[in-house]
Amino acid sequence: MRPQENCTAFVASVQELKETVGSYVGAVEAQVARIEAEKLRAVGLRNRVAALHEERRRKRQELLQLLQEKQEELDRLLAEEESLQRVRREQELAVGKLADGAGGGLPAGSGAAGGGGGGGRGGGPWA
Repeated sequence: MRPQENCTAFVASVQELKETVGSYVGAVEAQVARIEAEKLRAVGLRNRVAALHEERRRKRQELLQLLQEKQEELDRLLAEEESLQRVRREQELAVGKLADGAGGGLPAGSGAAGGGGGGGRGGGPWA
């Protein structure tokens, strides 16, 4: 082989190496692009998961607050019901006592059964 043939073979080998390296670099760059896209997708998913976690935490807090408010309202209503039942029992007792007293224990013309406290003598707004 002559030096010119050696030189031509060398240039051909270098050209082939250049094409192989170019192909390899293209494949690596394509892989880098896919990796970057996956990284972005992973970051997006991580942010979404964090946002969902925060939303659930906030919703839980809202529900706990609502539960607290409803419990306080229930406690207030139960206390009010108990108070009203106590007043009702007291009123029923008072009515029972009045009914027992009006059955013959008071003389005519005196007190609540007499009608105006005047003994029926005229005057007053109901006469």
